Amino acid sequence: MEDLESIKLIDWLTCKDQLLVYWTEDEINAALIEVGYTEDDLTDKLPFEQAPTYQKPYVKVKSNYRFTKTVPHRRSFNYTKEVTVIGGLYRIRSRFQGLKHGDLIFLLLCSKFPWMKNDIFVKDITRRQYFNVDSFTKLMSVPEEFRSLTINELIALQGTNLYEGKEIQLKRSKFKLYGGYENTNDYMFFCDSDSGKIYIKFSDLFIHKDPDRIIEQSQVKDHEALRETKEFKFIVENLK
Repeated sequence: MEDLESIKLIDWLTCKDQLLVYWTEDEINAALIEVGYTEDDLTDKLPFEQAPTYQKPYVKVKSNYRFTKTVPHRRSFNYTKEVTVIGGLYRIRSRFQGLKHGDLIFLLLCSKFPWMKNDIFVKDITRRQYFNVDSFTKLMSVPEEFRSLTINELIALQGTNLYEGKEIQLKRSKFKLYGGYENTNDYMFFCDSDSGKIYIKFSDLFIHKDPDRIIEQSQVKDHEALRETKEFKFIVENLK
């Protein structure tokens, strides 16, 4: 077991070893700070009867922690029961941490390949905005034109979509990055285009730089149409 102070934020990353293939520890730490992740973003606090030595790194947050667990019933294995046990509360790497890796990895990629932030890889989306009033509404989230109402008047509007029909314009990157790559150094992500998704691996950018390889691994029926998209042409130009 280690003290929390001795564990760096990067040590909680399940993808640390994979990222270190292409980036330095200093680069990853700087990206973590810029994204704004903390230990709470990358870890869970869970109870264990014994120290989870298979979950390194881990930190004991609380001793003599009382919690319940499900065990087979003594009289029949077809039934279970809840029992109270005493153990410890531990901080371990989050089981769903990969869902938060996208922003970090995209920031790291853009630090090496600034062309990925080009306007050609940004798309406009339209989203309908709703303002649902309930008893937990925070005054800061209330639109300006409704801030003159009292709390009771706002609560009386519960369930009303005050902004129904109002559309807002947003910009989103065409690059999509997800978790689930901890068993490979060659993380794959994709970019939207008019002719389908362009699948790219780390090794495509850092090592191979082969347009045909990217075409073959992209899940589209019409490879030639994909070659003609502005996104693919821009990627190929910047692979050189």
